[in-house]
Amino acid sequence: MQSIPEVNHSRLNTLIPTGRTVMVCLALGLLAAGCAQPVVRCPDTGVPQAVEKTTEQRAYAAMESGEYLAGIRLYEQVLRKDPGNAKALYMLGYAYGQLGEIESEIAYYRAAIQAGYRTEQGFHNLGKACLSVNRPEEAISAFGSGLALNPLSADNHFGLGMAYQIKSEYDAARKEFVTAVRIAPEVLEFREYLGLFYEESGHLDQAAEQFRIILEREPQYEGAREHLEHLARQKNLQQGRTGNGGQ
Repeated sequence: MQSIPEVNHSRLNTLIPTGRTVMVCLALGLLAAGCAQPVVRCPDTGVPQAVEKTTEQRAYAAMESGEYLAGIRLYEQVLRKDPGNAKALYMLGYAYGQLGEIESEIAYYRAAIQAGYRTEQGFHNLGKACLSVNRPEEAISAFGSGLALNPLSADNHFGLGMAYQIKSEYDAARKEFVTAVRIAPEVLEFREYLGLFYEESGHLDQAAEQFRIILEREPQYEGAREHLEHLARQKNLQQGRTGNGGQ
């Protein structure tokens, strides 16, 4: 059975105004819009192939084809026979998340974890769901649990950075974003978000460096060249104001 494709990171090429409130909105707003989110993955159930598909196999097939309501009904059948099926609980959380029912998503992820589904992926998706309803403390706990299982999880470091950003703990956020970029330099969306973060905190040189690296690796990266030019104009304006003030 083929695995469900990953959800791609969205581009973050919108110019954002400055200020503390906007730093929080940068994280929350992009989450609400589906932007800059750590990748959400739907796991392989590991169910053996058979001539006649089991209910669990049919449920996974429905999820794979995007038929989430059908998947929910089938996984509920699985749970009626096996209430402690941790993977079924997790998949229900995933399905409700795809339908935008975040509280149900969170509840099923927590139930799956309690039933033994303790994976870096499961904690990451729980943290992402908590962020989407502005519960950063719960998100920090979830991402931290994921990192305890795998300290090199770039998705969990990035998610943790977003949670700290929402709490206005900008130094901690920056460290997590930098770590995510170091672990997964091929994920240019992480680097783009770091560049935007540097810009919002007034570090224009560091922001420009991130966009230059993006263009070195992918010259046609959407919006990167325009944003680099925007940063150059901002810096020239700053230097002009400094020069005028000194006369």
